[in-house]
Amino acid sequence: MKKIFKNVGILACLAILFLFISQVFAPWKYNPFTRKLDWYGLFGATQTVTGDGTTTMNWRSGELFIFTFGTQNETFTFTAPATPTKIILILKQDGVGSRTVTWPGTVDWPGGVAPTLSTGANDVDVVALLWDGTNYLGLFNGNFY
Repeated sequence: MKKIFKNVGILACLAILFLFISQVFAPWKYNPFTRKLDWYGLFGATQTVTGDGTTTMNWRSGELFIFTFGTQNETFTFTAPATPTKIILILKQDGVGSRTVTWPGTVDWPGGVAPTLSTGANDVDVVALLWDGTNYLGLFNGNFY
């Protein structure tokens, strides 16, 4: 009996993985106006901003935020989403690099320590935030380029 439930659990995990993968690849569409692939669906609207020292990210306007550092370090403030959700923040260093972020107090990181961003010129880091209705639970994956 245990083996049956174990196999059902594996099949359920595979089904969930398949659904997730199909959602990741389905929203890409060719935009003839920009001549690029654009992202649709999974994260809603994409917001793109270049920093000026302080940036407010309104998560009600979209859950994918592409941020490029300006000529200084950045302090973020967040406008909370209407409901619990997932958020992706792509951080791009400028041509100089070494820029840092001051995160809002509502962001909780594993071990209670904010991540150290990649500091090279044009480096890219990705931050995933899970909004639980009160706090953002932050996950970090850095140094993509």
